[in-house]
Amino acid sequence: MFRILISSLLLQAVIPLVAIAPTLRGAPAPPQAATPRRPDASQTIQAVTEEVLPDVVVRDKKGRGISDLKAEELEVFEDGVKQQIKAFRFVDKSGVLAPQPGAGEVQVDPLRHVNLVTLVFERLDVQARQAARQAATDLLNKELRENMLVAVFTIDQRLYILQQFTNDRKLLKDAIEQATRGNYTQFAAQSAAIEKDLRAATSEGAAGQASSDAAAASLGRGAPAGAAMGSGFAAAKMAEMTVAILQFSRQLQQSQEGYGSIYGLMALMKDQGRLVGRKTLIYFAEGLTVPPNLVEQFRSTISAANRANVSIYAVDARGLSTGGLNDATRQGLMDLSSVSKGQIFGESHAVTREEAMSGESAEASLRANVQGTMADLATSTGGFLISDTNDFRIGMQHVAEDIRTYYELSYTPTAREYDGRFRRIMVKASRPGVTLQTRSGYFALPPSVGPAALPYEMPMLAALNSTPLPREFEYRVETFHFGRHKEGVDQTVAMRIPLSSFTFTEDPKNKVYRGRVSLLGLVKDAEGAVVHKISQNYPLEGPLQSVEARKNGNIIFARNFRLPPGRYTLETVALDQESKKASARRVVILVPPDKPGVSLSSVAVVRSAETVAADDADREDPLRYEGKKIIPNLNEPIGQSANGQLSLFFVIYPNPGEYEKPQLALQFLKDGEVVAQALPELQAPDPEGRVPCVGSLPLSTFKPGQYEVRAVVRQGMTGAEERAFFTVSP
Repeated sequence: MFRILISSLLLQAVIPLVAIAPTLRGAPAPPQAATPRRPDASQTIQAVTEEVLPDVVVRDKKGRGISDLKAEELEVFEDGVKQQIKAFRFVDKSGVLAPQPGAGEVQVDPLRHVNLVTLVFERLDVQARQAARQAATDLLNKELRENMLVAVFTIDQRLYILQQFTNDRKLLKDAIEQATRGNYTQFAAQSAAIEKDLRAATSEGAAGQASSDAAAASLGRGAPAGAAMGSGFAAAKMAEMTVAILQFSRQLQQSQEGYGSIYGLMALMKDQGRLVGRKTLIYFAEGLTVPPNLVEQFRSTISAANRANVSIYAVDARGLSTGGLNDATRQGLMDLSSVSKGQIFGESHAVTREEAMSGESAEASLRANVQGTMADLATSTGGFLISDTNDFRIGMQHVAEDIRTYYELSYTPTAREYDGRFRRIMVKASRPGVTLQTRSGYFALPPSVGPAALPYEMPMLAALNSTPLPREFEYRVETFHFGRHKEGVDQTVAMRIPLSSFTFTEDPKNKVYRGRVSLLGLVKDAEGAVVHKISQNYPLEGPLQSVEARKNGNIIFARNFRLPPGRYTLETVALDQESKKASARRVVILVPPDKPGVSLSSVAVVRSAETVAADDADREDPLRYEGKKIIPNLNEPIGQSANGQLSLFFVIYPNPGEYEKPQLALQFLKDGEVVAQALPELQAPDPEGRVPCVGSLPLSTFKPGQYEVRAVVRQGMTGAEERAFFTVSP
């Protein structure tokens, strides 16, 4: 508890703060990935440099690869419009890496000639696990070359890593064994241990080549082999990529009502685009279910794979037992036939619910073919489906051939606007008797967004690219900084969106209202590259009689991330999905360089404190303390009533090398004059070395108006100061 002394000639009362919690012992903030790097302009299928770089696998009638195709034998179309091929080459990665004659001291990117393969195991039954294990093991036994790096992931409720990229056959076989025999608690423990090592590798790898070699060794669980990779730098680079994949997967699970398969696969696509060239993902599953409400997310996953140059090969591990898999589709469409006939022949009767839903039901029935959905995913990304067989050797042999040899071509799209539409790609060959595997297309997104974007984000990305920024309703946004780590400073962005300006569609028949609010934030570095993306989609629905109460409410949105020192721009946008009205803002975030001594977090005026579950995914949130989640006020007026209180939250970070205890002074100012001040007594640091401060005081002695609160902390010869503002209303 700390105390505030009202400093006024007329008021000399001492008012104790009613502490929300006497001490705060939150979990330590998690280490984050190293500083995100600006995407390589040469990478992937993308619109980053106005060039699209698809790859093509060409086979003859007998399924054998063709290596002598000429550029003039191919035509490329985007949305039906023929494109001019700018570059064309045949890629052969079948050999091991070796020094090039006469290369001298020229440094070559050690990742450019690597075959990157990701093995992903979905939840499988006993028979399917055995089949998947055998297929993956056969691939390693026959095709694991020195320049082929393989990682093992599993999707069980969420995405877990069981083995970082390596060409160590034993480590990979052990991971495959675990993926096909273990359970999700074992997956979680292994994944957490690997991620901890990867974070250490990214941190050490940023320090230079010598540290990079140490980083490769520090992974311990199978870092990329030095002979294959060429340097420890590559190990650190791939560790950085993998950490980003796991982090993005968690963000999707936290911010969306997660569907493990789709969001796990999307996370795997997003950051593989950091590496040049074609990548391969082999997906072992018993089918893939995509309900109608996730069809757009499914298309976004395909786009993310294509923009990152990841080709997916799907393996239906059920083998020959899948003979009746189309029964659900067939029966669903048969049930709709009588409905369709009534509509086609114009029979006069009242429209039934089945008729009104027939289009949606047909789509759902088509998606009930879980094997067909796997085929869609694979063929749309330049791969293929292996199914209806208990012998996967031939199919996996074709996968291995595709990994080694393919064609790369590039073109500049004639349509260059970033309108968020899906651009369809078609490649045709004039040579008779050949088959082509290529990618289906990509979403035309702004270069800085990266390869993975969710469907509801598209109009918001367009809004952020408009000039001037839209401002069709008001909302508030504020940023807060907290503890400093090796990788940077913890940041929290908070938004408050009043719903009074939003559209709610009323359904009198079902006595419900519906609305949808979408939020997006992009954190860009000084060069304009997106280093963090945060978003949330809020479907709003409830009883019709409560619609007015909902309109009088707010949406409070907060997300956390970490930034190294530098200047950043935070772009936020809120979208009314019903009316398509949008508002956007830009604010600057300055992260100063580290300096020795005591430091202080932002001072947050508290709106409320909500109880959260002990196993809540945001337990490492810097705005959380002992089961409570701090909700910032964001300059909303605080009512001066009999029970009106002002609550504050901030954290002091003492200098552990200083023997003197930190001292805190608080001042409250109105119109530039000090009206209250305090010298609170501070608690001892918690186990993480922090001194969290939370407290409240009555507003009865504060007149209505705008106030500033200053927090000044000193320890020895160092000090820090932070300010916050609040408004008191009658």
